[in-house]
Amino acid sequence: MHPTPGSALRLLALAALTATLTYSPPPTAAMAQSGASSSAPSAGTTTAPTYTDAATGLNFPQDLAGQTRGIAQDFESKMPGLGSSIGYSSPSGAKSNIYIYNMKKRGIPADPNNEVIREELERSKGEVFALQDKKLYSDVRELDTGIATMGKNGAPKMRYIKLSFNTKDGVPVISYLLMTGYKGNFFKIRYSYPASLGDDADKDALRYFAAVGNLLQEAGAGGMSLEKRDKDGG
Repeated sequence: MHPTPGSALRLLALAALTATLTYSPPPTAAMAQSGASSSAPSAGTTTAPTYTDAATGLNFPQDLAGQTRGIAQDFESKMPGLGSSIGYSSPSGAKSNIYIYNMKKRGIPADPNNEVIREELERSKGEVFALQDKKLYSDVRELDTGIATMGKNGAPKMRYIKLSFNTKDGVPVISYLLMTGYKGNFFKIRYSYPASLGDDADKDALRYFAAVGNLLQEAGAGGMSLEKRDKDGG
């Protein structure tokens, strides 16, 4: 029995969330089922200097705003609808994953205010709260939400949610979820760092978002400014 896009994405999300945010990720059954095991690259992965996403043509460099790219994985051939995942990390402990996928949906809009984008972001937030139910996180809180402009001069915009929680090991974490649509796909960023890093880590996060915005802008995405966040996103 093959997993549906929804169930497979939940497995992938669980693997990615635990791998990205516990800071000492062992391989798990969920990782194995999703193909996201941290032990070794699997089929469809690359560690090349530049990773080009097959669905969108976006190019992801080895270094991005102080973060180094890890393994990029293409899940689409084996699990249609799940797209690809590109991981980055920094020596400070900040980690991020960029997800490009469509869940086999057509006509995903580029507007972060569209209900399709809002619903998918809420679903992603629900996955974080679900990890609290699984005792992997505790004290999960939503700190902020709105629209982020990912750079300057007409850079693209993304809807975001800022969260805080404690890992299973008791490490306080700040975590961002950002979502928009790009070339008929969901484009999602999950960026997290230990809360102990303080305000400088949040500034690093904004620089990273701006760098991602530049990638989208260079590829022809429409308008994002981190200096101004619209709280209601309206």
